[in-house]
Amino acid sequence: MEKTSTTRLFDESFLAETESLMDFMYDPWFNVQEIPILYHYSSVKALFSEILIRKPESEERAILLFATDSRYLNDVSEIELGKKMMREVFDKMKINSYDRIVDELGELERMNIVSFSKEHDSIPMWSTYGNKGDGIALGFDSQVLKQHLRFICPCLYSQEAAEESLRRLMDYYLAKKHSQSQMSDIVLQIVVVCTIILGQIKNSYYEYEKEVRFITLPFQKPEFRLKNNLIIPYVRVFLPRQALRRVVIGPNLDRQLTAASIRDYIRSIGYKNVEIIQSDAPFRNL
Repeated sequence: MEKTSTTRLFDESFLAETESLMDFMYDPWFNVQEIPILYHYSSVKALFSEILIRKPESEERAILLFATDSRYLNDVSEIELGKKMMREVFDKMKINSYDRIVDELGELERMNIVSFSKEHDSIPMWSTYGNKGDGIALGFDSQVLKQHLRFICPCLYSQEAAEESLRRLMDYYLAKKHSQSQMSDIVLQIVVVCTIILGQIKNSYYEYEKEVRFITLPFQKPEFRLKNNLIIPYVRVFLPRQALRRVVIGPNLDRQLTAASIRDYIRSIGYKNVEIIQSDAPFRNL
């Protein structure tokens, strides 16, 4: 099979079919109707200086998030754990195409990721991702996210979940009749979907995060930022203004004063209907 083509991957019909497949595969774990808001933990500084663009070029590009190269995430077992688990599942299902799929993945496994959580007020999340309790959690409308971030799916924390997702993948294709001329597209699509699955498999130690991820494949030229003495690749991800529904004030902040300051600021740049709430978590960063 020819190596993956950027043009083909961004063909609208290919993306639409892949999106339908992802919805089918992840239906047992993720439904935007049941989870109306997803949260992105960050800092007040990031909200002010980066995330909310003061004078956006359009309403559709008013919010900026960074999708980080998967090699630089905090789980050191990222991707490799997914490969190991996927091989075990393929062997168990007696599917002999695993090595070919991994070979075809190539640079695709260097995906970029934006992380969200189903949890809006989690002490471990505040500690790890919310500036040690001095940060905020931005609540985004999950339906708006789904409309603009096609490949947004929950993380899988067990081999049983990974196995079920792959079974659903195979069931999806076996339920349809395909001509020989379609097989190249089908194999390519399976490779793309397996890439996304790889990016969703996480160590069970992180299950408390209840993470939902947006994954973008690495065809956009990366930019770089400095963090903890590492020069980290990332790509920009834009969202429309209406995506932001809520801001949760972290437990260590002066909650009333911080809430007032954020409310005044975001209203001044056009966010009129965003709810500001305060954390209830009994947490101090000592």
